[in-house]
Amino acid sequence: TGRVIHSQITLVELSCIFFFFWLWVLLKSWNEAQSFCREHHTDLAPVSNEQDNLKLGKLGNSNDYIWIGLKKNSSESQKWMWSGDGQEMEYEAWGERGKPTCPHPKMKCAAIQATGGTESPIYFLKFI
Repeated sequence: TGRVIHSQITLVELSCIFFFFWLWVLLKSWNEAQSFCREHHTDLAPVSNEQDNLKLGKLGNSNDYIWIGLKKNSSESQKWMWSGDGQEMEYEAWGERGKPTCPHPKMKCAAIQATGGTESPIYFLKFI
């Protein structure tokens, strides 16, 4: 599902390594975006530090939320994990509302915004 409006490929230096990131202007759920990325590329983008967070956030427009590869695991611990390597999140940069603290069943996926914050919205978004 989703309609391609356009996609943009950008070379971004993250943690001293250069990566190509595709920003897809498709509106997809987090699971749909992850499946799409895994089918066509590798996975949704990870964010390991503040500089990476700011660089990736700037790929979208100022009002955009963009899915990243961060999701709560389904175990009882409800820890935030990176989808690509399964590592637990270490760097945190939650947005204005702060880190989600409730185990709300729909607040399991994270997105970044151009401001550099991370949110846990529940809609269909663009993705990198």
